[in-house]
Amino acid sequence: MNDNYESRIRKVLQAHNVSDSWPGDVMREISSLASEIGSQDRSGRRDLTDLPFVTIDGDTAQDFDDAVYAVAENGGWQLYVAIADVSRYVPDGSATDREAFARGNSVYFQDFMLPMLHARLSTDLCSLKPAADRLALVCQMFIASDGSLEKYGFYPAVIRSQARLTYNDVQDMITGKDSVIRQYHGVYPHIYRLYEMYPCPRCKICNELQISFVIK
Repeated sequence: MNDNYESRIRKVLQAHNVSDSWPGDVMREISSLASEIGSQDRSGRRDLTDLPFVTIDGDTAQDFDDAVYAVAENGGWQLYVAIADVSRYVPDGSATDREAFARGNSVYFQDFMLPMLHARLSTDLCSLKPAADRLALVCQMFIASDGSLEKYGFYPAVIRSQARLTYNDVQDMITGKDSVIRQYHGVYPHIYRLYEMYPCPRCKICNELQISFVIK
């Protein structure tokens, strides 16, 4: 960033009382986090690291907090949606939790982002990066050929994303661009399963499966 652009960003941050630094108690919590998932973290979680999950985000995305995987089954599909399990690293009432609540959301500029959670979490431990074991909460859905939701379940798991895809990558695979299909040949069949599902279940699933958030 040039000096003029950085100066304008700082004025915007000051005007909206947004901090670009982190309190000492947050930094102490962050510095205490282990870089690898231990056996205690894996306990009570399903091991889904053999499933070829992928993340799908924009070209400039820095954090990858959700991943998907689909497979055809009995004329329908199994769909897995995984969300990074932040709760393992941000206990209720902790300094990191209080700071995230105070910030409310991440703040995005043209080529600069201030995260709600420290980068150690948002772009590392809680980012579903390829070839890295990550803690997640998973919703596993069984979808019939007509798009109706037959059953579903939620559970904690460990996953390992197989690819960081962009929307353009997925579009290229769907439209048959050979070079991209070859590049992601290991996950291409499952991307196509997701594409097969799209015209059919989008309305029915949205109507049948709703998540309610209670804000205290």
